[in-house]
Amino acid sequence: MRLLAILILCILVAACDRQAATEELTEARSAFANREWNDAERLLEGYLRRNPEGAQRWEAWNLLVEVAHRVRNDERATVELLETMYLENGSNPERAYDILTRLGELLEAGRDFRRAAEVWPRVLELPGLTPDTRALVSRRLARILVMQRRFPEAEERLKACLDTEGLSTEGRAGCLYDLADLNVASEHLDVAVDLATTLVGLEGLTPELRSQAGFLLADALEQRGCFAEALERFEALRGVYPNDMVIDTRVRHLKGRLGRK
Repeated sequence: MRLLAILILCILVAACDRQAATEELTEARSAFANREWNDAERLLEGYLRRNPEGAQRWEAWNLLVEVAHRVRNDERATVELLETMYLENGSNPERAYDILTRLGELLEAGRDFRRAAEVWPRVLELPGLTPDTRALVSRRLARILVMQRRFPEAEERLKACLDTEGLSTEGRAGCLYDLADLNVASEHLDVAVDLATTLVGLEGLTPELRSQAGFLLADALEQRGCFAEALERFEALRGVYPNDMVIDTRVRHLKGRLGRK
């Protein structure tokens, strides 16, 4: 009888704890909705601290991140929250992807490229990424590496991006564009022209991407010294490229170099 009483007491206590946790989170939601940020933070932190197995921990974490990031504009606190969330949820691929992409974007926005360059490879290690998602992450990582002037590593990432199996036309075009652009910046102009030519020749490009690709090819040709061909390419972009003034300026410059009116 005594054992049965103890068991019943434990069940009642557990039920009371669950009820208290539910009420605490309900109060936190209400405080959040009413923009009572201090109360919302206190209640959310209390819920997480007292409910290590709570069913709504994911919601509580996300509300805390929202307050730190959108309301407080506290980058350091937001990064710490996301890193703690990852420790708890990293075994769930979907949640890990959500956390790490937010973390990478935040570090990029804060120009902490060193740490951002450590986050995006962790995203690429996650299972279940689609080919196009993998390509987008690879391109993002490559851009960070370029900002750090780690050009060979950036090029390696973009080549791996192109080798991704199952890429859509848009995904392949993005990898080609970034790789061609990198080779223009690195003054490997023959390679840049070849890549940009391949890009322009792809079928199924959006009009915006096709005009950007055409501009990149024209620019690479001009830098390579192929002024007549570059002029033709720039002239073909009139009415297509979003900024006609830029096209007119490049056309005038090239006509001047070629001695044309």
